[in-house]
Amino acid sequence: MATSGSAKLRTFLLADASVVALVGTSVYTPRAKDAIEFPSVIFRVVAGPGAGNDTNRAQSFEFRFYDETELGAVALYETARTALLGDPTDTATYRAAMRDAGLVRAEEEVEGQPLYGPDGPAKDIPFVLGNFTVVFHDE
Repeated sequence: MATSGSAKLRTFLLADASVVALVGTSVYTPRAKDAIEFPSVIFRVVAGPGAGNDTNRAQSFEFRFYDETELGAVALYETARTALLGDPTDTATYRAAMRDAGLVRAEEEVEGQPLYGPDGPAKDIPFVLGNFTVVFHDE
């Protein structure tokens, strides 16, 4: 059975030492948790499986990067963004990490925006909203 794009993406983020240093294992899809932990990354598929060829497929993801402060949420977004888009000074490590997780590449759709939760369990909690397209290698 093929691994879902969400599972591959979570594995990739949890393999990044910089992300783990900030959130530990608090990287979730929306249904995985009832309450928001700080700091944490919550993501969901918003479109896909998109266009691709016989071996690759693309999916669009919405991310919410939560922390107790807006500055913390922005720092988490920037750290995860670097993990997803790669460090231009270390492309070999980035490509190996992507390959190991079954990812081909990631692209930022819209630059992250700091916001505050309007209602529910996220009311008045700062987060950064970001969107990325991730291309996966199909198994």
